[in-house]
Amino acid sequence: MSTNEGPAAVQETIDFLHNVEPVCSVSWSDALAEAAKFHTNDTGPKGLVGHNSSDGTSMGGRLAKFGQIQGHGGENVSYG
Repeated sequence: MSTNEGPAAVQETIDFLHNVEPVCSVSWSDALAEAAKFHTNDTGPKGLVGHNSSDGTSMGGRLAKFGQIQGHGGENVSYG
């Protein structure tokens, strides 16, 4: 392995991962899939990019429309 930071940074990461508590597993969510489909159908044909819907609704607001989302979330929007 080659890094710009060097072996000390790799070892620091390994040590951290050995001591951190694991997070819950990721699982499929029909509500998230519907929210993503809605966002694609809403913004794509209009040529919009970004995390907000065409009416200005945020990601969190959009997700709330499709069901109760538990835990933490994030969104990766890719164009191309």
